[in-house]
Amino acid sequence: MPSGPLAVVGLTGKVQVACKRFVNVSPSKQPARLFKTATEAHARLATQAKP
Repeated sequence: MPSGPLAVVGLTGKVQVACKRFVNVSPSKQPARLFKTATEAHARLATQAKP
């Protein structure tokens, strides 16, 4: 199944660990990044190419 870039928003260590685990076990090679705010995440996703 095609998928686009992944943006995770959070500041805690638990969010960071969960994001890394998801990326590591996912068969997808989608770009993924952790952001501090939803505004940053939305701005980054707006610059990414659609799948």
